[in-house]
This record gives sequence, C-alpha cells and structure tokens, in this order.
Amino acid sequence: MADQSTDTYVIVLGELDFDVSQLPGNDRPGNKGRELTAKLHGRIITRTDYSDWIDRPITLNVQCVSAWCGSVPVGEDMLMFLRQSGAGYTLDVGPCGGYVFLRPDHNLIALARNCLAGGPCEPR
Repeated sequence: MADQSTDTYVIVLGELDFDVSQLPGNDRPGNKGRELTAKLHGRIITRTDYSDWIDRPITLNVQCVSAWCGSVPVGEDMLMFLRQSGAGYTLDVGPCGGYVFLRPDHNLIALARNCLAGGPCEPR
C-alpha cells in the first residue's frame, strides 16, 4: 500500500512503547479511531544497511471499521512503514493491517530493501 501512495514513507525495524489502555476496544459497533503517542526504538532500513538507532516519539493513528480496530503490541520486533510529514512520523494501524509486520524474518527485510530499490514490494 505504501508503494502506491503519494505520501513519503520510511521503513523501520524496531519496537514501540505506549499505553495500551489508550487503544480503542473491539467491543462496540461504531468505534472511532484515535491518535496516540508512542515511543519508537529502532533503525530505519535503507537499500543496503540500517541507520543508527533512533529513539523518538511517533503518532499511532489507530483506525476502526465498525467494531474492529487496529492494534499493535508493545515491545515486540516489527517492520513498520511510517508515513513522514513535517510533524514527524505516523504509523497507520487499521483492523486489516498493511503497514505493520510482526516478528519479521530475513526474507521480509530483504523484500523491503528490494522495494526501496524499485523492485517488487509484495511477496511472490
């Protein structure tokens, strides 16, 4: 999805820390999404390597469709596509996924690098 967007994205391998009690629950039809602040600890993936470690706040844009809302875990390795803007970085988290991949293996990281280099962005 990020490869077809007009927005600018960075790919980060890392983990998040935030107050999970602030996530919208999956128990009510008509749930509204919300934005939360999370602390990111990780490294930006480049075509050939990684950036230095980064520790910074990001915005979690948690989206809902009816009673189903997106969520991400605290403290687990993830491959994340962060939308970049003048205000910083935003991770869009919907109920159907798309911008977050838990416990990425070497193949998924290689695919992300290939995508950055202009190759295919989806597994074959």
